Amino acid sequence: MVIFNLVRELAQINSNHQFELFTDVTDEKVLRDISQRIGIGGKENFKIISLETPNRFAWNFWTLPMYLRKNPVDVYHTQYITPWFVSKKIKVVTIIHDISFNFFPKFIKFSDLFFLRTLIPLSVRRADKIVGVSEFTRDEIIKYYKVDPEKVEWIHNSVSSEFLDLEVSEKRLAEVRKKYDLPEKFILYIGTLQPRKNLPMFIEAFAKIKEDLNGMKVVIGGNRKAHNYDIGIDQVINENNLHEDIIFPGFIDEDDKPAIFKLANVFVFPSFYEGFGIPVLEAMVKGVPVLSFFSWKNSARKMLAIYEKLLHN
Repeated sequence: MVIFNLVRELAQINSNHQFELFTDVTDEKVLRDISQRIGIGGKENFKIISLETPNRFAWNFWTLPMYLRKNPVDVYHTQYITPWFVSKKIKVVTIIHDISFNFFPKFIKFSDLFFLRTLIPLSVRRADKIVGVSEFTRDEIIKYYKVDPEKVEWIHNSVSSEFLDLEVSEKRLAEVRKKYDLPEKFILYIGTLQPRKNLPMFIEAFAKIKEDLNGMKVVIGGNRKAHNYDIGIDQVINENNLHEDIIFPGFIDEDDKPAIFKLANVFVFPSFYEGFGIPVLEAMVKGVPVLSFFSWKNSARKMLAIYEKLLHN
């Protein structure tokens, strides 16, 4: 979503620069939909370039490098892993959201951990500029990878203008509540369901106090079939017999998120580690109290301080 929103904002700027957007998506209908959603339809200086590739590994190691060798650009902007064998004449910028896999390796599958620990250091060395999504992330990158501080910048994430603009009328709230079969009172979590999100601990805590919460339920929005799902979530639900109290509405459509935040009584974000944590800001924008676990050091504190300052200004 970060790159998605970045492109959409760039499209609003009158510029003579040419933008080429690389993707492995080949479906023409999907590409047209993407073009409309990011606001580049009819803009002559924006072009989507579809490069068919068998997998993400081949994308970075062969498909994209071969294209850039024949069709060089001035600056290539990506997230995390940079393409291999790209001419030094091409300046490479990469956004790194967090490096949690270095501090909580037990939460990452071995194959993924090998991939990340091998390719991220190489990408950090190859990149001409690295952008962290918070000052905390910037400091972590510099400290862990021994990177020259002059090479690393930080630009904090924000709530998208689309999120802010979406309607949350009483009618809309009723529609979303019905669509996801939401209870009258609930504690909300939205995000990935990976082990580092620390959801079993939160569910265990809820089990201990649920009798004092006057029928409050828990709604966990996310894909239970997604990569690296935390099976500890199911275990703690079974152990505490919480099948009627924990509700899984599945993946939440972006258009529905503002309403769901507005309907929630509390938003919880118990992660062991985060580079930033956009859902915390989204909850606060909608006036929802936030319960956050501060084990991720200064990132959350600084983020909340930034938001408080914006409110006062």
